[in-house]
Amino acid sequence: MLTRYKQGTDALDNLEFFKQYLLAGAYMPPWQTVDYIAPACSSGDCEFPDFVSLGICSKIRDITSQLNITRLPDRDWHLIGLDDNTTWSVSLPSVFGSPLVVPNLRSFNIYPGGYIRSPDQGLATERNLSVANLLLVYGNAPTAPGANSTFGAMEVLFHLCTRGFSLTVRNGVPRWAEAPGSGAAAVLANTAQAFDLAASAQFQGCMLMRDPREEPCQNVTWGSVTLAPPRGFERHAPITVDESAGLAVSAMLQMSFWNGATTPFWATTAPAKDPDGGMFMVGVTYYRLLGDISLAIGNALFRSVSAPHDPASQLESVGNMSRNMGVAMEN
Repeated sequence: MLTRYKQGTDALDNLEFFKQYLLAGAYMPPWQTVDYIAPACSSGDCEFPDFVSLGICSKIRDITSQLNITRLPDRDWHLIGLDDNTTWSVSLPSVFGSPLVVPNLRSFNIYPGGYIRSPDQGLATERNLSVANLLLVYGNAPTAPGANSTFGAMEVLFHLCTRGFSLTVRNGVPRWAEAPGSGAAAVLANTAQAFDLAASAQFQGCMLMRDPREEPCQNVTWGSVTLAPPRGFERHAPITVDESAGLAVSAMLQMSFWNGATTPFWATTAPAKDPDGGMFMVGVTYYRLLGDISLAIGNALFRSVSAPHDPASQLESVGNMSRNMGVAMEN
């Protein structure tokens, strides 16, 4: 699917096509994995040469320790079945957007653009190749009467990478073998300013807010990045990615996470306050469900409505979901 995006002007025209792939990956149950596309093999028994492909890889980390959690004055949320007026404000430092303000329910909000830097994570290269750096702030429901919600936060980073594959087909069944060195992000040359929509004011202004046939869009010079093949596939040629193509993918990916209730960050100079309750709230029923992808994230975070939630399992589920989304985009 990535090969479809050669120019940034495709960002809006191909949004529907893009989401067919992206949402298929997002809504795959997080304990399952998205299959790579089936190769053409008329005989049912084929062996293909090893090859290298551009990928969308993901990294995820727990940043709960950086949350600011404040109890606000109680308020009536006017939600059927909710008899608890306890209200919380939960935020991360230096994040674009309003705090997550919620009662004692399962809830979350997503903050696009920007990220919390941490020098011990070793992700400098991946950040430079980011197509989306998202912060997920979530609340778990109380586990007992009289208890309160607990809160967590994750950073989900989608970035350009290279993958190496071996592929055979036996009796009509494809067998994909991904190289141990796949997912590498070794940069050989880079003339691009950014591949992340949130970090490219030029792309926001040119491709998303003006007619690209008019000045100054038609005279924009975009850069590119050249990535080395993964370890074990060094004999293969490097992969070059146009900056505009990467930004087009970033735009469509981040549009999919937009809650639909406020003006997106790339389209306003005066950000509106995010609605209280975030993108998702669920208790005895669904109280809030905003954006294409909210239900998928909710299912990854809150797989059981009765069992206590385990933060480690939640981190793993969202990590699996992000990997499935990356593979779906690659397909």
